[in-house]
Amino acid sequence: LHTQGITGTMLRSFQRGYALAMRTDDDSRRFGAICGMWICCLKLADFQRADSYVTELAVLCDARDDTPMRLVLTRMRSVGEYVQGRYAQSAALARMVLAHPEGACQLGVNNVLLADHQVCLRGTLARCLWMQGRPDDALALAREAVTVGFEHNGVTLCVALAINAIPVALWCGQRGLAHAWICLLCEHAARYGLLYWSAWGTAYQRLLDAGEALTEFPWPSVRSWPIQIDLMATLHDAAADSHALRRARTGQAPWSAPEVLRRDAHHRWRALAPGDAAGLEAVRAQLEEALLLARGQQAPGWELRCATSLAAVLQGQGHGAAAHALLAPVHAGYAQGHDTTDVMAAAALLAQLA
Repeated sequence: LHTQGITGTMLRSFQRGYALAMRTDDDSRRFGAICGMWICCLKLADFQRADSYVTELAVLCDARDDTPMRLVLTRMRSVGEYVQGRYAQSAALARMVLAHPEGACQLGVNNVLLADHQVCLRGTLARCLWMQGRPDDALALAREAVTVGFEHNGVTLCVALAINAIPVALWCGQRGLAHAWICLLCEHAARYGLLYWSAWGTAYQRLLDAGEALTEFPWPSVRSWPIQIDLMATLHDAAADSHALRRARTGQAPWSAPEVLRRDAHHRWRALAPGDAAGLEAVRAQLEEALLLARGQQAPGWELRCATSLAAVLQGQGHGAAAHALLAPVHAGYAQGHDTTDVMAAAALLAQLA
């Protein structure tokens, strides 16, 4: 899992182990097998199938009075709510486990994931906070996850950095911090021979090095890592390619869909020929779709980005008053993060529209 990612051979091994475990009456073996399949599905970004294993574990928990197992189930549900774009529910579940008296114990799922659940939950909660329009709180918790990650094994820190801390830093516009964390990820992954996580570090570094000039995202040679597709598509227009757009439009990646649609629209807007009114109207329609999705998720993080992009298009169409009326209340809803890239960009556009 951590050296190669999910290969066909590895997936078949997990599936065989799961099939054998589920034929037994050993709840511990069944627990481990279910968790293993859940992790495989997450890495393959097959969130619907991952949720089916959460349901299986819930059935197993109902038959046992096992608090650690129930805490694992709650953690899995937190992740499941997040990937469906239900951030308030995800955050509530993460806090429930973190606050539980037994939440600091080493839980059984760690034997499968090899990553400390407390670090992973902090990371999930940090991402939720950013989505909920609390970038300063999100960044503080991401820092905490990295700090705690140092106290555990090599895998734990790699997960904390690649899946949670680096994205939060980049969403906040903290490129310097993201660069430091990317270097740490590459160094740590190399030290422990974790080639899968090294590939994440390489992709992040290429993204930073290329900047806005990047036109085609440098995906790893192994494209069987769709979880990376969903995440990277929220970080650069070039990564919001046809594959990411298809996943967003077919409901395979609800959490990232508003931003993928926005970035695709933004990319097409920049490519429009001068005077292409029909093309501009199509861009506007897609941005309105993205904004509607963000609002449906109650995700001010995505909503501010979508509203800023849509307001810029409205401004270009000569609808300055409508642009201001759209963007002003979204920007006003931010009580923190005033030095983040998104909030500053919205403020600058509002100043132009005043």
